[in-house]
Amino acid sequence: MKRFFFAFVVAAAVAAHADSFVFSADGQTVGSLPRELPTQGVSLSKGWVVVGLHALDDAGRADCGWYRVVPGVKPVAQSNEVWRVTGYTFTNYTAVAVYTCSWKKVVPKKYSKLSIITELEKLPGAGEDASAWVTVRKAIEARGLMDKWNACTYIEESHAVFAEYKAQIAALAGLSDAEIDTILSRCIY
Repeated sequence: MKRFFFAFVVAAAVAAHADSFVFSADGQTVGSLPRELPTQGVSLSKGWVVVGLHALDDAGRADCGWYRVVPGVKPVAQSNEVWRVTGYTFTNYTAVAVYTCSWKKVVPKKYSKLSIITELEKLPGAGEDASAWVTVRKAIEARGLMDKWNACTYIEESHAVFAEYKAQIAALAGLSDAEIDTILSRCIY
C-alpha cells in the first residue's frame, strides 16, 4: 500500500510539473514566457509569501499571479503554415492560449561540397574516368568554373543555376533524378 501511495504522489508531482504557467500581475497582460510553476510566490491581494504553489488550486495560483496555460482553439492551418501562440485570454483563473497561423519559414537546403565529392567518388565515371567525381570535375574545369567551385564551401538549392547543374551532373554521371536526390540527401550541410 505504501508503494502504491508513493508511486501515486510521484506521478501527481510529475503531472503537475508538466503544465506550463505564465505570470500576470493584473490578469490581463503576460509578464513571462510559459514555464514551470515556481515553488513559491507572493499573494498579490495580501502581500504574503506563499510557499508551495503546486499544492494550490488555479484560483490560489492566480492570486499569486501564476496562470496555468490551457490550449485554445487552433485555426485550420494550410500545409505551408504553422500555429503560433500570439497571446492569452485570462478566464477561470487560467490563461487560454490564442493561436494564429503564419507562413512556415522555408530555409533552402545547403549541400556540403566535400560530401558531394565523397559520394561521387563512390560511383563509376563516364568513359575512362575513375569515378563520377572525375567526370564532374572535368566538366567544371571545361566551363571555367573551377575557381568558383573552389571558392565555396556549400551549394545552396535556391541558387539560380542549381537545378541546371544538378541535371547536368546527373547526365554526366549517368544517374536518375531519384539517384541524385538520394545522394544529395546524404550531403546536407
